[in-house]
Amino acid sequence: GTTGPSIVVLDHVNAFSNLMFLNIDNGSRQALTASDVADGAIIDVGTGPLSMVVSPGANNSGKVFVAKQYSLASSGGVGEGEGSLVEYNDTTGGQAILSGFSVGSNFIVKPTAMVRSADGNTIYMADSSRIWAMNISGGIGNATVELISSSSVSPNTLGSGPTFGSVTAMAIDPVRPVIYLAAGIKGVIAVNTNTGERTTLS
Repeated sequence: GTTGPSIVVLDHVNAFSNLMFLNIDNGSRQALTASDVADGAIIDVGTGPLSMVVSPGANNSGKVFVAKQYSLASSGGVGEGEGSLVEYNDTTGGQAILSGFSVGSNFIVKPTAMVRSADGNTIYMADSSRIWAMNISGGIGNATVELISSSSVSPNTLGSGPTFGSVTAMAIDPVRPVIYLAAGIKGVIAVNTNTGERTTLS
């Protein structure tokens, strides 16, 4: 496990990326992901990890969820050969695929940002111009995935409002059914998780 107040940094080099913990007190670093745990990483997910969330509360305490990019997910590690959400238990050190990224005839291709619901049961993922909701309450192998908003024609548009893409960060409203997207030149966009409607805030 990790100790001390830390932030997670995405280290992107050419086509490969990995996540690391950065201790904000002393500047020490610990690899969170790498192509091999022998490289000093905590989680062996191969190449292509793009985003992560830490689970809240007693229900999933001590777990980290890492999303792997579909097109780069064939280079070893847990979830070899597919995009997936990998669950890592910081208490036991165990890791497993919580869910693959195949959704019918479509795929979650590039999950650049994630945020969890307040109850810890749902993880929202930004995938270019699409937002997916993954219900993880059923545990490993039983997660369900649903498209909740999209300004892309693939698989279909869903919800009205501004187009978006290249989401770099997400936040969730603690009271309303709304998530917020940092969408580059498109600004900050609010998405209603019930209807998929999108509103530009800035």
